[in-house]
Amino acid sequence: MPFLLPIILFIFGKGITSAISDRKLVGRTGGRKTVQDFMAVAQESFVPGETLIESCNMQHEGSAVLAILTNRNIRSFQFHKVGFPQKRYVAVISGSTAIPMHEIRSMSVIQKKIKGYPSKMLDLNIVTIVGAHSLISKANSDSIEFGRACERAFQDKVHLEQTKLVGDAIGQISSLLDEGLITKDEFEHAKQGLVGQPASRGTEIVGLLRQLQSLEQSGVLTASEFRMKKWDLLSQK
Repeated sequence: MPFLLPIILFIFGKGITSAISDRKLVGRTGGRKTVQDFMAVAQESFVPGETLIESCNMQHEGSAVLAILTNRNIRSFQFHKVGFPQKRYVAVISGSTAIPMHEIRSMSVIQKKIKGYPSKMLDLNIVTIVGAHSLISKANSDSIEFGRACERAFQDKVHLEQTKLVGDAIGQISSLLDEGLITKDEFEHAKQGLVGQPASRGTEIVGLLRQLQSLEQSGVLTASEFRMKKWDLLSQK
């Protein structure tokens, strides 16, 4: 009986376009209808606080997938077609993957001709810390908008990471200002040089400045030499 339930819903259900059986979604396929029918089961995989941004029918390694962009992941749901009489069929979700945004290192969206496909295709290539993924689709308004949304999400992620790194580095340098080791002008100058630098750069600068201070205190450097070398160090990128 559980096996017959999706078939009964598919054939006789009035207004019912999908059903879940054994954690698999069954629904009518075709264009945006597939996206709409599968969205409910896809969102069951979302973690708390994860929200939908954009979705699109695509292909991954030759298999049809529903690609979903959220504020935390790029998800793909694999499905296969199950035939029915009168040339009708349903699509059954058979697996899913999630690429966390924080693991993505680079991304490219390219429209090009791909061998074996008659139309121009959109290729969304994603490189993570563990490997590469490629999602392709016919280059149409849906796939182009999905690609652009992914690019915007990646750029936002990079910007947030850079802002955090700069903030961490500046936090370390600010301790020297509190101690009086650097002046306000030197601190502002150092902040400009820390843009785009890892937090470790702040640690490095703090260590080198303390070494210079020790050399001045021991008489190896004059006060003038100490100020000049401080400025040179804080100017480096």
